[in-house]
Amino acid sequence: MQIYKHSDYRSILTLSFGFMLLNLDRWIIAPLFPVIQKDLGFNYQDLGAVVGVTALAWGLVSLIFGGLSDKLGRRKILIPTLAALSIFSGITGLASGLGTMLLLRGVLGIFEGAYVPTAFAAVKDASVPHRVGFNMGLLGAGSGLATAIAPILATQLLSAVPSWHWVFVWVSIPGLIVTFLLYRFIKDQPQVENLPTKNINIKAVFKYRNIKVGTMVMCGVMAAIFVLTAMMPNYLTDYLHLSLQQMGFVASAIGIGGFLGIPLVNGLSDRLGRKPVIIGALVAAALAIVILSNIGANPLALFVILFFASAFILGSLVMLDGPIATETVPPSMISAASGLIIGIGEIFGGGVAPVISGIVAEKFGIEQVLMVALVGILFAIGCAFFLVETAPEKQGD
Repeated sequence: MQIYKHSDYRSILTLSFGFMLLNLDRWIIAPLFPVIQKDLGFNYQDLGAVVGVTALAWGLVSLIFGGLSDKLGRRKILIPTLAALSIFSGITGLASGLGTMLLLRGVLGIFEGAYVPTAFAAVKDASVPHRVGFNMGLLGAGSGLATAIAPILATQLLSAVPSWHWVFVWVSIPGLIVTFLLYRFIKDQPQVENLPTKNINIKAVFKYRNIKVGTMVMCGVMAAIFVLTAMMPNYLTDYLHLSLQQMGFVASAIGIGGFLGIPLVNGLSDRLGRKPVIIGALVAAALAIVILSNIGANPLALFVILFFASAFILGSLVMLDGPIATETVPPSMISAASGLIIGIGEIFGGGVAPVISGIVAEKFGIEQVLMVALVGILFAIGCAFFLVETAPEKQGD
């Protein structure tokens, strides 16, 4: 096995840019939804279904094919999937009704589900052991940056292009550029190509305690972040009656919090340990959601609290799918473990929770969706106490 003296940051940053663009496409639909809703006649349940179908497709593909790059190599998965999801991002602009929107976003989720666990595994390949948490945080920071940019970019592009359809076309172009950079910079390491992978299956990966516990924690974390990200724009405009520009400012806190919080939370876990940091982060996130539900139409206060909530939630999400998953299993199972945790989390937390929150919003009011997020975080906290520490510097403690 090759031993690295230094992490390969050229590869890590390229993977992070790809992760950023993937999430930009995924989350730009939420701030666009108030406009799409009027144009195509969608309701809150439709929004939950559109977000949920992407998550379900993502989850199923991650679950089934999460370990594929352990056998084929990272390049053969990363390059074609990023190219395909960029193309289908642009094609989303052709949607003319709920059926075509669900179909296109479902196909998009297939390619996203193949990219994500492979990207986490590729970052693990390119990292020295004592920098895994921080480097995983850099990858996840791309997701946070995308979530920050999405509401601002969406509202600005809407004023510059003929309709919301064209927003998806413009968003798809950078992904093709990053695909070329992946082709240039990402190389399969020798230990990836020669690993024994014959007997890797879900049962084999699930025998590790952290994988079983981590999937349950991920379900709760995913439920919270999907509810906040998908429903927050409508919560701000429909319930608190903020303008589109104010909504874009407040909703950007989700991504900015993630962009800064993901590397900070994961970097701290390199020194303090994964388990205490993730428990502390989730408790802080629960408190932030409670405060958020009691703030009125104050854009600055909403921004600050949403910033902290997303920093802790997204930081925990990346730690689960990154350091905790990849440090728990042998090298031959890294991608499979990451795919299993993210897959089940996407199916139940990302697929089911938005649908539930859409039904809750439709029947009881959009303001009640924050309680769905809070329940998810409380469930995650309870499960997180059963995790086993994996940080290299804490293994002897």
